[in-house]
Amino acid sequence: MNIDFYIDFGRLLAGVNDTMHNGLIHFLFGFIIFDIAFGTIKSMKFRKTSSSKGLVGLTKHALFMSLALFIDIYFPLFNFEWAATFILMYFVLYYAMSIVENTGELGFPWPPAVKRTLY
Repeated sequence: MNIDFYIDFGRLLAGVNDTMHNGLIHFLFGFIIFDIAFGTIKSMKFRKTSSSKGLVGLTKHALFMSLALFIDIYFPLFNFEWAATFILMYFVLYYAMSIVENTGELGFPWPPAVKRTLY
């Protein structure tokens, strides 16, 4: 059985270029940065800052960013643009919930409906 496998580097480079101009990726990375910032502020406020917990958190965020880039570059090569968009939107919602949770614990006045939904 002979299976031919090759990588079309032209399409791969086009995928990288598309990722660099994808607003959803930029939006996700902005949310990740805000989540890191508000998580750090929350840990300082409640005096629960820990280097090991912080390292685990930063590793998790780096893995999410790497996975998002991988998904956005490679899924369209196999005609799964819809799946890439769905997964990236899930990541954005995940980080949005985390930001709302962190800011709520810091005392940001969220509407009661948002608080009930999250808690």
